[in-house]
Amino acid sequence: MDAKLRVLFMCTGNICRSTMAEYMLNGAARDRGLPLVARSAGLAAPEQPPPPHTLSVLDERGLDARAHRSRSITQELVGSADLILTMTGRHAREAALLDMESIPRIFTLREFGKRLSIAGPRHPGQEVAGYISMIGEGRMSSQLGSGGSGDDIADPYGRRKRAYKQAAAEIETEIQKTLVALYP
Repeated sequence: MDAKLRVLFMCTGNICRSTMAEYMLNGAARDRGLPLVARSAGLAAPEQPPPPHTLSVLDERGLDARAHRSRSITQELVGSADLILTMTGRHAREAALLDMESIPRIFTLREFGKRLSIAGPRHPGQEVAGYISMIGEGRMSSQLGSGGSGDDIADPYGRRKRAYKQAAAEIETEIQKTLVALYP
Protein backbone atom coordinates (compact mmCIF):
# COMPACT_ATOMS: atom_id res chain seq x y z
CA MET A 1 0.00 0.00 0.00
CA ASP A 2 1.14 3.57 -0.69
CA ALA A 3 2.67 5.76 2.01
CA LYS A 4 0.30 8.26 3.53
CA LEU A 5 -0.79 10.84 1.00
CA ARG A 6 -0.39 14.37 2.41
CA VAL A 7 -3.21 16.66 1.30
CA LEU A 8 -3.21 20.37 2.07
CA PHE A 9 -6.42 22.40 1.81
CA MET A 10 -6.15 26.17 1.57
CA CYS A 11 -8.58 29.09 1.82
CA THR A 12 -8.52 32.66 3.09
CA GLY A 13 -8.84 32.41 6.87
CA ASN A 14 -8.55 28.65 7.52
CA ILE A 15 -11.66 28.74 9.68
CA CYS A 16 -14.44 27.80 7.26
CA ARG A 17 -13.89 26.08 3.90
CA SER A 18 -10.41 24.57 4.30
CA THR A 19 -11.24 23.53 7.86
CA MET A 20 -14.40 21.75 6.68
CA ALA A 21 -12.43 20.03 3.91
CA GLU A 22 -9.64 18.93 6.26
CA TYR A 23 -12.04 17.39 8.76
CA MET A 24 -14.24 15.81 6.10
CA LEU A 25 -11.32 14.19 4.28
CA ASN A 26 -9.67 12.97 7.49
CA GLY A 27 -13.02 11.56 8.65
CA ALA A 28 -13.60 9.75 5.36
CA ALA A 29 -10.03 8.41 5.35
CA ARG A 30 -10.43 7.12 8.90
CA ASP A 31 -13.80 5.52 8.13
CA ARG A 32 -12.46 3.81 4.99
CA GLY A 33 -9.00 2.97 6.28
CA LEU A 34 -7.30 5.05 3.58
CA PRO A 35 -3.62 6.00 3.80
CA LEU A 36 -3.92 9.77 3.76
CA VAL A 37 -3.81 12.73 6.07
CA ALA A 38 -5.24 16.19 5.44
CA ARG A 39 -4.12 19.50 6.87
CA SER A 40 -5.30 23.01 6.16
CA ALA A 41 -4.01 26.56 6.16
CA GLY A 42 -5.04 30.03 5.07
CA LEU A 43 -3.79 33.40 3.99
CA ALA A 44 -4.86 35.29 7.12
CA ALA A 45 -5.84 35.18 10.79
CA PRO A 46 -3.56 32.61 12.48
CA GLU A 47 -4.69 30.93 15.71
CA GLN A 48 -8.40 31.71 15.25
CA PRO A 49 -11.12 29.18 16.13
CA PRO A 50 -13.75 28.22 13.56
CA PRO A 51 -17.01 30.19 13.71
CA PRO A 52 -20.07 28.45 15.22
CA HIS A 53 -21.62 27.66 11.82
CA THR A 54 -18.45 25.81 10.70
CA LEU A 55 -18.55 23.75 13.88
CA SER A 56 -22.27 23.10 13.44
CA VAL A 57 -22.08 21.79 9.85
CA LEU A 58 -19.19 19.54 10.85
CA ASP A 59 -21.04 18.36 13.99
CA GLU A 60 -23.95 17.36 11.73
CA ARG A 61 -21.48 15.03 9.97
CA GLY A 62 -20.14 13.60 13.24
CA LEU A 63 -16.92 15.64 13.03
CA ASP A 64 -15.57 17.68 15.93
CA ALA A 65 -13.40 20.67 14.97
CA ARG A 66 -13.56 22.55 18.27
CA ALA A 67 -9.80 22.12 18.84
CA HIS A 68 -8.95 23.57 15.41
CA ARG A 69 -7.05 26.84 15.24
CA SER A 70 -6.25 28.55 11.97
CA ARG A 71 -2.75 28.38 10.58
CA SER A 72 -1.04 30.56 8.00
CA ILE A 73 0.12 29.02 4.74
CA THR A 74 3.88 28.61 4.50
CA GLN A 75 6.38 27.43 1.91
CA GLU A 76 7.06 24.39 4.08
CA LEU A 77 3.37 23.37 4.15
CA VAL A 78 3.02 23.77 0.39
CA GLY A 79 6.32 22.08 -0.42
CA SER A 80 5.70 19.08 1.82
CA ALA A 81 2.18 18.34 0.51
CA ASP A 82 1.57 15.68 -2.13
CA LEU A 83 -1.60 17.47 -3.21
CA ILE A 84 -2.65 21.08 -2.57
CA LEU A 85 -6.37 21.77 -3.02
CA THR A 86 -7.54 25.36 -2.76
CA MET A 87 -10.98 26.90 -2.56
CA THR A 88 -10.35 29.58 -5.21
CA GLY A 89 -8.04 30.28 -8.11
CA ARG A 90 -6.49 33.14 -6.13
CA HIS A 91 -5.56 30.71 -3.37
CA ALA A 92 -3.92 28.41 -5.95
CA ARG A 93 -1.82 31.26 -7.30
CA GLU A 94 -0.81 32.31 -3.76
CA ALA A 95 0.28 28.74 -2.97
CA ALA A 96 2.36 28.63 -6.15
CA LEU A 97 4.14 31.86 -5.20
CA LEU A 98 5.38 30.12 -2.07
CA ASP A 99 6.73 27.08 -3.92
CA MET A 100 6.80 27.17 -7.72
CA GLU A 101 7.95 23.54 -7.89
CA SER A 102 4.58 22.53 -6.41
CA ILE A 103 2.56 23.89 -9.37
CA PRO A 104 1.84 20.40 -10.80
CA ARG A 105 0.26 19.49 -7.43
CA ILE A 106 -1.82 22.66 -6.93
CA PHE A 107 -5.47 22.76 -8.01
CA THR A 108 -8.70 24.31 -6.93
CA LEU A 109 -10.81 21.59 -5.36
CA ARG A 110 -13.32 21.77 -8.22
CA GLU A 111 -10.66 21.84 -10.93
CA PHE A 112 -9.11 18.68 -9.50
CA GLY A 113 -12.51 16.98 -9.58
CA LYS A 114 -12.95 17.96 -13.23
CA ARG A 115 -9.50 16.69 -14.15
CA LEU A 116 -10.18 13.41 -12.35
CA SER A 117 -13.42 12.98 -14.32
CA ILE A 118 -11.47 13.33 -17.56
CA ALA A 119 -8.60 11.06 -16.48
CA GLY A 120 -10.78 8.39 -14.92
CA PRO A 121 -9.94 6.47 -11.75
CA ARG A 122 -6.44 5.46 -10.81
CA HIS A 123 -5.45 2.10 -12.28
CA PRO A 124 -4.78 -0.87 -9.97
CA GLY A 125 -1.11 -0.92 -9.10
CA GLN A 126 -0.57 2.73 -10.03
CA GLU A 127 0.82 4.74 -7.12
CA VAL A 128 -1.38 7.58 -5.91
CA ALA A 129 1.47 10.10 -6.14
CA GLY A 130 2.15 9.00 -9.72
CA TYR A 131 -1.52 9.38 -10.59
CA ILE A 132 -1.58 12.91 -9.15
CA SER A 133 1.60 13.72 -11.10
CA MET A 134 -0.10 12.52 -14.29
CA ILE A 135 -3.12 14.77 -13.56
CA GLY A 136 -0.90 17.85 -13.14
CA GLU A 137 1.75 17.01 -15.72
CA GLY A 138 2.89 19.99 -17.78
CA ARG A 139 0.90 22.58 -15.81
CA MET A 140 2.22 26.12 -15.74
CA SER A 141 1.57 28.96 -13.32
CA SER A 142 -0.59 30.73 -15.91
CA GLN A 143 -3.04 27.81 -15.72
CA LEU A 144 -3.65 28.14 -11.98
CA GLY A 145 -7.17 29.38 -11.40
CA SER A 146 -7.85 29.53 -15.12
CA GLY A 147 -11.32 28.01 -14.60
CA GLY A 148 -12.58 31.33 -13.30
CA SER A 149 -15.07 31.77 -10.49
CA GLY A 150 -16.91 28.64 -11.62
CA ASP A 151 -14.13 26.64 -9.98
CA ASP A 152 -14.37 28.58 -6.71
CA ILE A 153 -16.20 27.51 -3.56
CA ALA A 154 -17.83 30.65 -2.17
CA ASP A 155 -16.65 31.88 1.22
CA PRO A 156 -19.48 31.55 3.75
CA TYR A 157 -17.71 33.62 6.43
CA GLY A 158 -20.05 36.08 8.13
CA ARG A 159 -23.11 34.76 6.31
CA ARG A 160 -26.10 32.72 7.44
CA LYS A 161 -25.82 29.03 8.23
CA ARG A 162 -27.29 28.05 4.87
CA ALA A 163 -24.16 29.50 3.17
CA TYR A 164 -22.00 27.25 5.35
CA LYS A 165 -24.22 24.27 4.53
CA GLN A 166 -23.91 25.05 0.83
CA ALA A 167 -20.13 25.33 1.02
CA ALA A 168 -19.94 22.11 3.05
CA ALA A 169 -22.12 20.25 0.53
CA GLU A 170 -19.96 21.44 -2.39
CA ILE A 171 -16.75 20.49 -0.58
CA GLU A 172 -18.16 17.09 0.38
CA THR A 173 -19.15 16.37 -3.24
CA GLU A 174 -15.66 17.19 -4.49
CA ILE A 175 -14.00 15.15 -1.75
CA GLN A 176 -16.13 12.13 -2.67
CA LYS A 177 -15.11 12.50 -6.34
CA THR A 178 -11.49 12.69 -5.27
CA LEU A 179 -11.66 9.60 -3.08
CA VAL A 180 -13.44 7.54 -5.74
CA ALA A 181 -10.74 8.40 -8.29
CA LEU A 182 -7.72 8.07 -6.01
CA TYR A 183 -8.88 4.94 -4.18
CA PRO A 184 -11.22 3.03 -6.53
